[in-house]
Amino acid sequence: MNIPYDKLFMRSLIQKKRLMFAMAAITAGLILVVDYWTVERYAVYLFYFMPIIISAWFVGKRSTYAMVLLCSGAWYLGRLNMEPSGEPQIELWNTTISFSSFAFIAWVMNLLAGKQKRMIELQKQLVNLLDLEKKISRRDPLTGALNSRAFYEKLTEERSRSKRYGHFMSLVYIDLDDFKALNDLHGHEFGDDLLKKVVAIVLGSIRNVDVLARLGGDEFVILLPETGMDGAQVCAQRIMDSLKREISQGTTISAGVIHFVSIPDTNEDVVRPADRAMYKAKKSGKDRMVCQVV
Repeated sequence: MNIPYDKLFMRSLIQKKRLMFAMAAITAGLILVVDYWTVERYAVYLFYFMPIIISAWFVGKRSTYAMVLLCSGAWYLGRLNMEPSGEPQIELWNTTISFSSFAFIAWVMNLLAGKQKRMIELQKQLVNLLDLEKKISRRDPLTGALNSRAFYEKLTEERSRSKRYGHFMSLVYIDLDDFKALNDLHGHEFGDDLLKKVVAIVLGSIRNVDVLARLGGDEFVILLPETGMDGAQVCAQRIMDSLKREISQGTTISAGVIHFVSIPDTNEDVVRPADRAMYKAKKSGKDRMVCQVV
C-alpha cells in the first residue's frame, strides 16, 4: 500500500522529535548521576540547561516544559546526597530559584525557536513568491502563453542545443486575420476572449515539447524542436482547421512556416524570415501559409 508523501513526512518528523526528546532525557539522566556523586565537589547545575535547550530547539514547546519538570526532578534528586543545611528557608529559596531558572531558560529558548521557525516560514514564502513572480514575468497575463522574453530565452536554448547535437527545427509565425476589425466590431472583451480561445486551440494542437508564445497583439509564434518542414506544415494546417471548426466567427490565420536546416546564429535571424513569410501569406489573400526552408 502506497502511503502519501505528507503522511510519511509527518511520521518521520514525529520519529525525529521522539528521538531528540529521548536523547535529551538520557542527557538529563547522565547529568543526574554525575550530580549525585559529585554534588559536594563540583557544580553541574548549569548542565541541566542542555536537555532543556535540546527539547526547545528540536522538539517542541510542550516537550520543553516536560523536560523542565524532568530536569527539576533530577536536580532535586541530586541534592539528596548533600548534607542538609538545617535552614528550610534557604532550601526553599534554592529550589525555587533552580526551578524558576529552568522554566525561564525553557521560555527563552521556546521564544527563540518560534522566531527561528517563523523566519524559515517567511523565507519559504519569499522563495515561493519569487518563483511565482518569475512565472508571472514569463507569461502573457491575458492568454497564459509565454511572453516574448520567455520565448527568446527558450529559443536561445533550443538554438544552442540544436547546434550542439546537429538537430534541425522549425518555426511557425501566425497572425489572426482581420483581428482589429473583429475587435472594433464586437468590442475588446470579445477580442480578449478570442485570443484566449486561440491559445487554447493552439496548445491542443502542438506537442508538449513545442513552445507557444504571444509576441504581442494578435501575433503568436510556435517553436517546433526537431521538426521538419512536413511536420511543421501539418502542425500549421491542424491549427488553421481547428480555428475554423471551433470558433463560430470563422476566425482564420495567416502563417509563416520556416524550416531551418542550418541553425542561425541569432534569435532575430530565426524570427525574421518567419515574420516575413507570414506577411507574404497575408498579402496573398490571408487564411493560408507560406513555407520556406532556410
